[in-house]
Amino acid sequence: MTLSDRRRFLKAPLCMTALSLAGCAGVGPPTVARDRFDYNGEVARSWKEQTLLNIVRTRYSDMPVFLEVSQIVSGYTLESTVSFGGVRAHDTLVPPSSNLSFGAQGKWTDRPTITYSPLTGAQFNRSMLTPIPPAAVLFAMQAGWPIDLVLRVVVRSVNGIDSTGREAGRYERLVDLMRRLQDSEVLGMRVQGDKADQAVVLFFSSRTRSPDEEAMLQELRTLLRLTTGRNEFRVGFGAASASTGEIAMLTRSMLQILVSLGEYVEVPEVDLRDGRAGASQAPSSATLGRLLKIKASAERPGDALVAVPYRTQWFWIDDRDIPSKRTFAMVMILSTLAETGAREVMPLVTIPAG
Repeated sequence: MTLSDRRRFLKAPLCMTALSLAGCAGVGPPTVARDRFDYNGEVARSWKEQTLLNIVRTRYSDMPVFLEVSQIVSGYTLESTVSFGGVRAHDTLVPPSSNLSFGAQGKWTDRPTITYSPLTGAQFNRSMLTPIPPAAVLFAMQAGWPIDLVLRVVVRSVNGIDSTGREAGRYERLVDLMRRLQDSEVLGMRVQGDKADQAVVLFFSSRTRSPDEEAMLQELRTLLRLTTGRNEFRVGFGAASASTGEIAMLTRSMLQILVSLGEYVEVPEVDLRDGRAGASQAPSSATLGRLLKIKASAERPGDALVAVPYRTQWFWIDDRDIPSKRTFAMVMILSTLAETGAREVMPLVTIPAG
């Protein structure tokens, strides 16, 4: 073997080792885009299914259960080994192939670690049993959500006008007026005061208003018993306002919202007949029933925004039903707005990198 042949022969395993190490160094970055979208999609899908399932459970007087994905850690390991052997005789590398040996090994490990946290104890009380703050209702309105949708889902009464019973007609007129005034930018909200004493204020714009807008505003003032010459009103929690300068909103908790929406779940006749679910207590004329339709079928639906199996049926929301999709999205956003107070410290997960 010539000197140049021996040099090329010795460089081969070094090049193979260098290439394997370079490949190992580039494992992490390409996985970011793939993992980020894959996990995002799966978490979103499971969140929608969990929300729908818990609405259905309330219709069957079953206990809703919440399990949060609190942490996702995806760890990858790529190991490669290249071996090279030969026999040396008289300080010269023996060229025959029968005296040479090569070896290569590779190992790829994908070890995701997902931490689930059941919603229990104090956190359940804060998230599910505590009424949603009126400020969150107005923030949703300011973010562009229709105020009539937000009020119908979240707010039980405004200044003593209840959304159920004999006051239901007046309540529907109230939210209709507020929606129209919101669309015409006559009705708005802002936060005033410092951090120690912040107040959420609902105000009527002082710009020149059309006769129709003026008539709607006057009717709204009359319904809420507001002072005629005043355009700013502090919003607080309660069944009735403490003064003519305040608007009181009695809001629902997240659990109450799920129960009220559960009344509009379509239940098979056999389940009603067998007493597995009671008859709906919601009035047939209720507007909320037209805003969210949850259907039931024996077979898995083919065109659903979200579908979950429960007992012997599939419950689902039609992907072509825009009002139901909007209402369902609002409920999911409300579940995040219901988070009050500091979150509990999650366990620390350490994944070795190598």
